[in-house]
Amino acid sequence: MKCPRCQTENNTQARFCVQCGYDLSTTGQMKGAVHCACCGAILPAGVRFCTSCGTPIGNTFTQQNDDSEGTMILEESYGDLNDDSEGTMILEESNPEQEDSFEGTMVLEETSMPFTVDQSDKTQMLNDSSMPFTVDQSDRTQMLNDSSMPFTVDQSDRTQMLNDSVGNEVNHANYYENNTYNGGMNQGGNNTVQTNTTQSNSGNKMKLVIGLLCIMIAAAAAVLVLVWKGIVKLPFDLPFIPLTESETTTEIESSTTETTDEKESGKGVSEEQLFNADKDLSAGKEKIENIEELIDGMENIESAMEQYKTLADEFGMSEVVSEHMADAYDVYASAIIKHKDMMAEQELSGGIYAQIMNEFSRAVTYAQEFATVGFDVDTSLLISERDGFDTSYRNRIIKAFNEFASRDSWSRTEAWNLMDDTDSMFSSDDLDDPIRLRYCYALAWWTQKQIESELGSGTITQKGAALKIANILEATDYNLMLVDYYIQYMHAEGQDCSMVETAYSEILDKLADTQGLHIGEDVDIAHFWYFNDFGQYSVDDKNGVTTENRQWIRQRLGSVTF
Repeated sequence: MKCPRCQTENNTQARFCVQCGYDLSTTGQMKGAVHCACCGAILPAGVRFCTSCGTPIGNTFTQQNDDSEGTMILEESYGDLNDDSEGTMILEESNPEQEDSFEGTMVLEETSMPFTVDQSDKTQMLNDSSMPFTVDQSDRTQMLNDSSMPFTVDQSDRTQMLNDSVGNEVNHANYYENNTYNGGMNQGGNNTVQTNTTQSNSGNKMKLVIGLLCIMIAAAAAVLVLVWKGIVKLPFDLPFIPLTESETTTEIESSTTETTDEKESGKGVSEEQLFNADKDLSAGKEKIENIEELIDGMENIESAMEQYKTLADEFGMSEVVSEHMADAYDVYASAIIKHKDMMAEQELSGGIYAQIMNEFSRAVTYAQEFATVGFDVDTSLLISERDGFDTSYRNRIIKAFNEFASRDSWSRTEAWNLMDDTDSMFSSDDLDDPIRLRYCYALAWWTQKQIESELGSGTITQKGAALKIANILEATDYNLMLVDYYIQYMHAEGQDCSMVETAYSEILDKLADTQGLHIGEDVDIAHFWYFNDFGQYSVDDKNGVTTENRQWIRQRLGSVTF
């Protein structure tokens, strides 16, 4: 015999299924009963849907025998494991789909179980979806924990039964208000279970309709927003609805968001750069008060001015930073003047002169650049200080060099140390610049000193010395002392230098005829002040060369091949 619930083969004499414990004696009591094709549950005649799984039943109605009242009683006799008392569970199911020929009440009666069911079968029986009744979660828990049950279930099986989602699904809506299991399924207690398949289907349909309505409303709202922003245009015009003041303000703010963001971005950068520029200016002001940090302070101020210029040029902030720039430039000019005064106190040097003059030139160039972006800084004080420094420092160097002429003997090294780096103080085009004349004279004597050292050490021959003089003669402005040494070295080597000797004799005659100066008689060649031009910086009114004679000497020696 097959179990109608789990389809397990059982002995024909068996009253209960060996697999699921189903009462096989009840199969004959349900006249007109039908089986669910999906889950195998036994159903009363006339049902349209399975009460366990909801599957539609093929026969919509099955007439019971006349002597049947449409009631199937299952009495379950059970008792405590240690007691002979029995219990009966009666389930009533009211079926509204049945005709008046029967009351639609099914009572299942089951006598006490004559066999023992293992723990896994107990769990399956409670959770099996083919059971002809539905037990809610609270009753399940009560049944599992009730000591009156004919078997004991450990905690793990109880947990599994309570959490199992395969079998009985809780549906509280299927029970009437009086459908309770008083305590532990008291004997004679009736519980009415009502099928809710039709209501469940109706509820699902309602949920589907509500969901579709929500989607349509959301789509309509999105379209309205796109139309309102002008992204989507309708084929017809919407009626004009005046905006409130707050809505108008919001629309204006929204339309200018992109432009505002761009401005805010540039504003943020400019504000940060202005802050950094002011920070550099403040640091520079503090540093220039200390002589040791004066140069660093000037660099800080230069950085601040460059940043102010960038703000004006790239961000159009000339008016905003104009006062900052004027303050920075005034501080910068005062720092340059302070540095000039400090350097001027040191030993005279063409290098110091060049450094100070470069600082003045850079400051004037800054002012010219600032004017192109709208800054008008005052450079009058700076230019006045620059011109005054240029004149005074040049005079000091010329005066120091002229003192050599008053000495009976003077150091060629000292003269060259003074004039070594003064080549930046004059233009190469101005051959008669007083600084240049003294530079050329010091270079001539410094070259001769080197030659004497090299001849003494044997690193150079006299002919080599003569060639060295020929190569540097123009740079020394054709100094006559070097021409005289050239002739001596060439004679010592037996070399012909008649062309140079002829030119040298003509120069001596020219000076004697035009200036009354006889070199070798009035003054020896070693003390001949070739740099003296009888001008503003004259050191002697007789020993020297006039501007006209110096130009003639350049042309005469320039035509000779050395």
